[in-house]
Amino acid sequence: MRYDLAIIGSGGAAFAAAITARDAGASVVMIERGTTGGTCVNTGCVPSKALLAAAAARHDALGQRFPALPPAPARPAWPR
Repeated sequence: MRYDLAIIGSGGAAFAAAITARDAGASVVMIERGTTGGTCVNTGCVPSKALLAAAAARHDALGQRFPALPPAPARPAWPR
């Protein structure tokens, strides 16, 4: 089979390249030796952003905007 673009790796940049190429009508193949998604998607940027978003939500919840409605105490279950 012939492809217009071969992408080595499957991280965030690889997916962006594949989507852009497909939008332009190209046929694309991705070659990955490890986990699809790469470090950024599986253990780096994306999980870090999810933790930061959770921390921001907790911070906002604890910022008492309405004194008559105290925030409910909550602690993350880190081992889980």
